Amino acid sequence: MNAWKYCVVGNIVKTHIDEDGVCRYGTPAFTGGTKVYLCGKLWNETSDTIEVLGLSRAKRWYVETVKTCLIEHVRWQRTFKPSALKMMDHWEHHTCWWHDTNEDKAAVKAFVKRWNEGDMSDPMDLILKLDDHCTGGTVDLAHAAAIAKQLDLNEPYAVSDDSDGDMPDQHTFLGRAVDLCNIDMVELLLECGADPNFTNEEKDIVLWDLQYFEEEDRECRLKIAQMLLEHGADPCIVSDGEDLFSYVLYAVFNDSYDEIWEYRARFFILLVAYGGKCDRCEPKIIKPFDKSHMQQYRFGFLQHEDGYHLTGCIYDQNGDAVAYI
Repeated sequence: MNAWKYCVVGNIVKTHIDEDGVCRYGTPAFTGGTKVYLCGKLWNETSDTIEVLGLSRAKRWYVETVKTCLIEHVRWQRTFKPSALKMMDHWEHHTCWWHDTNEDKAAVKAFVKRWNEGDMSDPMDLILKLDDHCTGGTVDLAHAAAIAKQLDLNEPYAVSDDSDGDMPDQHTFLGRAVDLCNIDMVELLLECGADPNFTNEEKDIVLWDLQYFEEEDRECRLKIAQMLLEHGADPCIVSDGEDLFSYVLYAVFNDSYDEIWEYRARFFILLVAYGGKCDRCEPKIIKPFDKSHMQQYRFGFLQHEDGYHLTGCIYDQNGDAVAYI
């Protein structure tokens, strides 16, 4: 057994939120703050988990597989602790640890540098992993957040699922999450810096596309639209020379299909509540919107004095006028 070894150590985060939204303290094996030795010599650096050695809750030396996002303060050092060295030199584990040579010292320093600079994976691998979170049914939010912090969330990327030889479409992570109504990922991406007003070469704008009616996802789409507006989405954003507010305003006054009209009218109310206006129409706000209960508001038409033109009014749940259009 070596008298000492070079090693990489870190600490288990004290608290984290799991995939069910529950606050957890440490991991099943380790309490928060526990110093652990990272089994990194042969580790696959594209993995989101790693084996670590540490003193468990039961006060015994134990090896557990933990998510990389649950380890903080990663650094290198020499360890002289006999109990830890005994575990490292066990026949089952001895090839997974660094030793006491200059080459081992250089290796642990390089490992720590890559870990702390977020350069543990190939960028395309990170892109594919985050894309999978955006389009998948279940989301490991902690893992997704760890990846998001390593990427430019507003840089378009190409992902193709077909083999017909066509050029794959350009996407953004926010666009992918919005398309699939993945509301948890939309919120996470916005919190991590995704730009709700980003426009790619195809002139795709996430808020613009949410005006269109989808029967099974209408409530989710409206929640996402409000979430985008809360994070600075422009209700008057322009695409191909036409602004969103004018476009939706025209549709509301001309749609004839009841369900489509009802959905678009609610979308239009959101735009008004978040400052939407245009040269042809600047809403007259009578009283502030309660943005925590936007579902209470309804849009109705008013006959103009000339008996020909229509104007509109947004009403609250009590039938009181909130804004004239």
